[in-house]
Amino acid sequence: MANNTFQLDRFSNVIGRTFKQNKKVGLISILVFVGVPLLLFLFNLMGLKPTSIAAREVFFKLIVIYTFILSPFIYFYGVNHPKKGLNEVMLPASVLEKYLNMMLFCMIIVPLSAIVLYGA
Repeated sequence: MANNTFQLDRFSNVIGRTFKQNKKVGLISILVFVGVPLLLFLFNLMGLKPTSIAAREVFFKLIVIYTFILSPFIYFYGVNHPKKGLNEVMLPASVLEKYLNMMLFCMIIVPLSAIVLYGA
């Protein structure tokens, strides 16, 4: 008898679909998370407006906090929409798998990618 609550292959398909669906959002966030620290670094090199380590620390904290707060709205904005949300409802996955996908993206993948990109 098949397990209808959680199957790893269905869960991996839902994760892969989420990655493929949000390519544009991912590219924009990469540009922001890499571009802003790069601008701060260039300002430091040119001597126009030097930024201290404390200012960079505050900026890093704000980035992490905003990614935690805004990632559900950015990545899953259409889930409850009457027309756009039908694709999410009709996925061949259980509710638990869809919920774990959202939690994985909003709590681990997006904030961790922001930290890694800012650190790089």
